[in-house]
Amino acid sequence: MGQAIARDAPPSVQAVVSSLLRTKLEVALAGLDGSGKSSLAAALRAPPPTHTPPPSPPPPTIGLVVHSARQRGVHLTLWDLAGRLRFRSDWTAHARGCGALLFVVDVTDGARLGEARQALQQLLEHPAVRALPLLVVANKIDQLTPAERAHCEVRGWPEIAHELQLGDPARFYWSILGVSATHAMNIPKLLRWLVLQAHGVGRHPRVPVEPSAPAPAFNLEAFSKTWHSWRRRWHSGATRYSTLTSSLLRDSDAHQETSEGGLALPSEGAWTQPFVSESDYPQSATEYSVAHERHS
Repeated sequence: MGQAIARDAPPSVQAVVSSLLRTKLEVALAGLDGSGKSSLAAALRAPPPTHTPPPSPPPPTIGLVVHSARQRGVHLTLWDLAGRLRFRSDWTAHARGCGALLFVVDVTDGARLGEARQALQQLLEHPAVRALPLLVVANKIDQLTPAERAHCEVRGWPEIAHELQLGDPARFYWSILGVSATHAMNIPKLLRWLVLQAHGVGRHPRVPVEPSAPAPAFNLEAFSKTWHSWRRRWHSGATRYSTLTSSLLRDSDAHQETSEGGLALPSEGAWTQPFVSESDYPQSATEYSVAHERHS
């Protein structure tokens, strides 16, 4: 129920539900240097008002910077991964323990989309990372014209999806969202996506698997043979059990009915009478009856 409320409720109700559930989410921010990851992390911590001038760009990230924020009742831990080439080999170690992956690209720098594709595909080679919810953040849309921005948003950013080679969304789920970290454009949509992932109600990517082999057709003849074989075994076992039970109930020495209608203990001689020797141990109900008559 909490997941359904978090999915369909307005932001104020989402915040209450997330606070009551103590929801947490660790997010990995990956992307090339200069794509705006640190600016995005700052916007997620405290989205700046739209009427204020944009802040100055932060210095390049060295290694790893971890930020904490609380948005809509969800405690966010943001892993800001350095985008320079020498730090990209460490992305997998940090991202595989997170609950979501944000890959930031600069929409104004189309010349580096090929480099971004190589970095992303290398990161997705690890199964744990590939299974994370993936959102490609097309940053710096404020530098596009309104017509260009509307065209890309309506079509779903096909150029970026093609350049990054994200693949078929039916086999590997992914999403693209255009934002402006410095102007807080579409940051509320990004926060909503994070809330959905924190509650596990968003569209989670999955590792693509090969289609399994079709199930074999139902064989009526084989089923009929199996059924009749099982039925014969059950009937034979039930017959032997019934015969053995009847012979036990006919044992007059061990079961003497009292005048009051109850059962009396066996007679004193019944405790000392030998049953059968080990070599004569009955193998069936009939052998048991014959052996008992021989020793009685």
